[in-house]
Amino acid sequence: MKRVTIRLAILVLSMPFVASTVKAQDKSAEISKLVQVLMASGTDWAYPNGFAQVVGLDKPMPAKVMMSLIGDEARKCHVVYESDDEGRNRPHRIYLVRAKETNQDVQERFFRVSLDGQLEKVVTLRNKLDDKGKAIREGRSKVEEDIDSPEIKQLFKTEMTFWLKDWLKKQQKLPPATPGK
Repeated sequence: MKRVTIRLAILVLSMPFVASTVKAQDKSAEISKLVQVLMASGTDWAYPNGFAQVVGLDKPMPAKVMMSLIGDEARKCHVVYESDDEGRNRPHRIYLVRAKETNQDVQERFFRVSLDGQLEKVVTLRNKLDDKGKAIREGRSKVEEDIDSPEIKQLFKTEMTFWLKDWLKKQQKLPPATPGK
């Protein structure tokens, strides 16, 4: 009887661990699918020298990008990649970007995410605009956000939910493109 009680206690205590492991596997599969979709159908873009370093990359790198406009905000997902020795594109990082433009400025928040879905860095860039809507060089600012702050955690969770639940699910429901059309 004592062994049964011990086994039951172990089983009950291990349930939260099993549930969190299953959640992590689901998230990892969703991220892999997101990367796969973007690598196949994203628009070509590149992080140029200087800008790449500002958002946390070591060097200029190419990316595949998707954008979704929601109200007065733009949501973007960038899969940054490198070409290997055989010329295949290998995903390196994911950036979830939320941008908002007003008459006075543009704000973009870059969430750098590892390929397993872990938030690594958050950078907020602001650029003031002149009367004609052009960026003012002196009006640029960069803030490295605290990734452990409750506000940033909630904003990151919102972006992940949008890209993995809302946007990706809609993409999977679309009929496949037919060649020649």
